[in-house]
Amino acid sequence: MVLDFLPMPTALGATAAGVAFLIWPAMNMANTEYVVTDLRVAVVSGIFVKSESSMAIAQVKEVRVVQRGLQSAFDIGDLELLSPSGTLRLAGVEEPEKVREKILSLV
Repeated sequence: MVLDFLPMPTALGATAAGVAFLIWPAMNMANTEYVVTDLRVAVVSGIFVKSESSMAIAQVKEVRVVQRGLQSAFDIGDLELLSPSGTLRLAGVEEPEKVREKILSLV
């Protein structure tokens, strides 16, 4: 006796949804660009539709490095730029301490 809990189309759809759930963040991360100038820091991301978030360098009050799990072993981390108007997050930055110091030198 074979127990088949999901009909084939539903199983295929669930598998496709699972794969998309795993691949989409990686694709989005691969299509994310960080732009740092002496005037602003911008995060441009998106696969089909590009969106941009930015913060003026003059507004940056603090830059935090957040490393979770194995990120520190690979010298990768997230940067959180804090200002009175909010927070801008740069995820998966290589050599985050060096980038942090570079941004702070522009402030």
